[in-house]
Amino acid sequence: GKGALAQLNIETGVPITEIEPLVLFNVIFFFIAALNPGTGTFVTDEEED
Repeated sequence: GKGALAQLNIETGVPITEIEPLVLFNVIFFFIAALNPGTGTFVTDEEED
């Protein structure tokens, strides 16, 4: 079978060289997010006091 990138290329018609950087970014982003669950916080005016 073909890889996920190859399948995505066939379904969308977008050149694999253009879609791959976006895929890599998403993989890295979600990988880091999975390693650090709940560490992100929204800074509000109440927290600054």
